[in-house]
Amino acid sequence: MPLKAVTSEPVAAAVMNVFCSRVGDAWRVYLNPTWVPAYLLRSFDENLEAFPAQIDLDDLDQYMQFHQREYEKRVSNFGGVELTARGEAAHALAAWLSTAFASGERVRPKR
Repeated sequence: MPLKAVTSEPVAAAVMNVFCSRVGDAWRVYLNPTWVPAYLLRSFDENLEAFPAQIDLDDLDQYMQFHQREYEKRVSNFGGVELTARGEAAHALAAWLSTAFASGERVRPKR
């Protein structure tokens, strides 16, 4: 897992918060606009949503452990997941999300 987020912004100020909601076989990712790097913002629409996305939460856990970054993961009763990361962990979460969005493995939900 060599991908590492590189930033020119103050690290301490970074707080990334997203909510991921299942929609069929895919996820809809909602961005809380507290902080987001410009390269990732392009992945979201005007409503700050990214859909469809393939999110592998086990892969995220491994990625964050590999980079020794802690983040909060809250699972709702309805299956949605809120992810919050601060400082260096926010940059790592942003880098991971960018690869999830750009992986080419996005699945279009069945209509």
